Amino acid sequence: MLVKGCWCTLSRKLVLILVFLTLLIGLGHPRFQQNSVGVSDGYPVHNLNTGLNYTTIQEAINANETLDGQTIHVDAGTYNFIHTEINKSVSVIGAGRENTTILGASWSETDTVLVTADNVTISGFTLRDGVQGVGTLANYTHILNCNISYNQNGIGTESQSYLFGAEIIEGNIIMNNTFNGIGLLTWNYTIRKNIIYGNGWGIYLNNPYTPFHVTSDSAQIYENTIENNHVGCVLQGSYNHTIYHNNFLNNTVQAMNSYPYSTNELRENYWSDYNGTDSDQDGIGDTPYIIDANNTDHYPLMGTFQSFNVSNTYGPPYPPNAEVDIISNATIGSVILLRVTDLNSPANIGFYLHFYDISGLNGTISFCRITFPLSWLNSSYYPLAITSGQMKQSLSRIIYSNGTSATVYFTLTLPVEAVDIYPEFPSFLFLPLFMVAASVAVIVYKRKRLI
Repeated sequence: MLVKGCWCTLSRKLVLILVFLTLLIGLGHPRFQQNSVGVSDGYPVHNLNTGLNYTTIQEAINANETLDGQTIHVDAGTYNFIHTEINKSVSVIGAGRENTTILGASWSETDTVLVTADNVTISGFTLRDGVQGVGTLANYTHILNCNISYNQNGIGTESQSYLFGAEIIEGNIIMNNTFNGIGLLTWNYTIRKNIIYGNGWGIYLNNPYTPFHVTSDSAQIYENTIENNHVGCVLQGSYNHTIYHNNFLNNTVQAMNSYPYSTNELRENYWSDYNGTDSDQDGIGDTPYIIDANNTDHYPLMGTFQSFNVSNTYGPPYPPNAEVDIISNATIGSVILLRVTDLNSPANIGFYLHFYDISGLNGTISFCRITFPLSWLNSSYYPLAITSGQMKQSLSRIIYSNGTSATVYFTLTLPVEAVDIYPEFPSFLFLPLFMVAASVAVIVYKRKRLI
C-alpha cells in the first residue's frame, strides 16, 4: 500500500508538470506569431537577426533591439518619398534592384540614403530622385548591386572638411544622374564592375588634401564600363589611383584633369577614340593614350575588356573555377568551362572553354586576347587549339605569363556562332574527346537558354 501511495503521488506530480509546460508553450505561441508578420500586415522590413518586423527602414534601424553587425531585409515594393539615415553599422538588403525601389524627395534637399556610421552595406535596391542616391559621411561603406539613377548625384561624399575612406562600390548600374555618377572625397576605395552611363560626370575623383595631407590615395578602379557621360572620369586632385581594365565608351570627354599634382597609374583601359595600331598582335596599342602630362595610359587596349566567372561543369577538383578575362573587338556573350580527359591516361586532364553569343561586324577579322589560370595547362597537351566554325588554329605561343596566369591571342572572321579553346591532344584522341566536349557544351548551352 505504501508503494502504491507513493506511485499515485508521483503520477500527480508528473501530470502537474506536463500541464505547466503546456501552458508555457501556449503563452509563447502568440509572441512567435507576432515575429512572423508578413507584408500583407504592413511590416515589409525585417531584422533577420532578431526576427522583429517594422513598417519602415528607419524604424528598423532606430529600434533598440537593432545592434551593429545585424542585417535588415526590405521586401519587394516601391517606397515613396523616403529619406533614410543609416546610423548603425548594419547591412540593409533589398529584394533585388529590379524589385525594391526607394524614391527619394529631391525637392526636400535630402539624400535618398545617408550613411553616418562606419561598416555599412547597402545592396539590392533601386535608389532614385534624391539629391544623392547614396551620400556617405563614414568609412567602409559598401554599395553593391544597386541601380542608382535620376538623382542629382548618384553616390557622393557629403563632407568637405573630413576625408573618409575604404568605400567599395561594386556591381551597380549608375545612370542618368544630373551631375556626378560617383563623386568622392575619399581614399583607399574600390570601384569595380559598375555600369556608369549617361551622367554629367561619370566618376569624379577630387581629393583637396592631396598631395599635402595624404601620402597615397591608393584607390583601385577597374572593370567598369563608363559610357555616354559628358566626362567619363575627372581626375581632379586625385593621386596614386590605379585605373585599369575599364571601358571608356563614347563619352564626350573621356577623361580630364586640371590639377597639376594629379598623378595616377592608368593601364590597359579601352578608349573608344583611340586610333593606334597593334603591330605586335597582342591586343595592346603601340602608342600611349595621353590625358595630360601626369596621366597616360601606356598600354591602351585595342578592344573592350570583359571578365567571366566560369565554373567547371564537372565540379572540383579540376579544373578549378576561375575568372577568364577577354579583350576583343567582338562581343562575347557567355563562356562555359568543361573538363576533358585523356582516355589513355585519366590522370591527364585538360580544359575546354566554349564561347558563344559572339557579335560584331560581319566580314571583319576580329581578335581575342584571353587570360586564364596557368595551372589549366598541361605541358603534354601544348600547343592549344582554337576552333571557330570550320576553321581551326594551333597556338604555339603564350604571349604573356606572370607565373599564375597565361594569355593567348588569336584571330577569327565574323560571323561565327561559337569559339572553342582547348589543349591540342594527339590526333587519334582528338575526335572522340572533341565530340564528347561539344555534346556537353550544347547541353549546358541549352540549359542556360531555358533558365
